[in-house]
Amino acid sequence: GEIMPLDAFSGVDPTDVDVTVEPRVLMANLGDGYQQRAADGLNTMPKTASLAWETLTIAEANTIESFFLGKGGHTAFTYTLPKESTSLKWICTQWTRTPKAGGYVSMKATFKQVFDL
Repeated sequence: GEIMPLDAFSGVDPTDVDVTVEPRVLMANLGDGYQQRAADGLNTMPKTASLAWETLTIAEANTIESFFLGKGGHTAFTYTLPKESTSLKWICTQWTRTPKAGGYVSMKATFKQVFDL
């Protein structure tokens, strides 16, 4: 079967991005305070990115939200974090949309890095 290229998330750059890295580690407690630790499989440094957009027009917010809805929280897409050169694969696991004064919208979204083939 042919592998479909992933859609890229683009559009309005976020106002703010926080990236968290949470290494996946297997731990075995051996008693007497001793512990054995090992990396849990491949790709053990997944990133979580929290993106925020302070002031979007309704149209911009709709475009961003349509993209997330289309992916349904499980279909991966590519995105290059600001100030980074490499595009990574992500899923968007949740987003929040908040109406603001003057017909603007603020949004927040959580991207989790995935390592699909």
